[in-house]
Amino acid sequence: MSVKFLHKRRGRRIIIFLGTLLLSVLLVVVFMQVVLLKINQNRDAMVTKLKQEFGVPITFNNIEARWFGLSLGVVLKNVIVFDPTTPIGFVSIENIVLFPDISSLLFKNDPHLKKMVLQDLKLVSGWDDKNDVSILGLQGEVLPSGIDYKAFMALLSKLQRLVVDGAIIEWRGPSLQMKQSLSGK
Repeated sequence: MSVKFLHKRRGRRIIIFLGTLLLSVLLVVVFMQVVLLKINQNRDAMVTKLKQEFGVPITFNNIEARWFGLSLGVVLKNVIVFDPTTPIGFVSIENIVLFPDISSLLFKNDPHLKKMVLQDLKLVSGWDDKNDVSILGLQGEVLPSGIDYKAFMALLSKLQRLVVDGAIIEWRGPSLQMKQSLSGK
C-alpha cells in the first residue's frame, strides 16, 4: 500500500464522519422543532389541564415553550394563584417552568409533568380571623377557607421533582402588620 492511498482513505473516513455528524445534528434539531410545534398546538389543552390539576384558579401573562439544554420546558410568566371563592391572589410566582414527559405529550396527547420549577415565589402567612396561622392574600387579606390544599398537595406529590428557585415568605402578626420577611435564592 502506498502512502497516497492511505491519505485518500483517511480523507474519506473524515468526510463520512463529518457527514454523519452533520446529519445527526440536523435530525436532532428537526426533532426539537417538531416537539415545540406540538407543544404550541396543544398549548390551550396544557393550560386547561394545569388549571384543573392545581385545583385553584391561576392567571399568567404569557406562556412559551423552549428547550433548556435537552429538556423541554413550558414557561408560565407572572403567575398569580387565587382563592377559588374570592378573587384574592395568595401566591405570586414570577415564572413557573414545567417539564412535561415528552413521550406522553407526543404519543398520548396527555402531558404528564416530571418536574416543576417555581422561580421567585411570594407567599404571605399570618393570623386569620380565628387566630389560627394561615396563608393570607398577597396584601395580607384574610382568605375564606375555600382552598383545597389536598388537591394542591396531590398535584405536587405527582411530580418527580419540585424546585423552588428564590422565595419570599412574609409573616404578618395578628394586626396584619408585617413582622418578618424571609427570602432566599
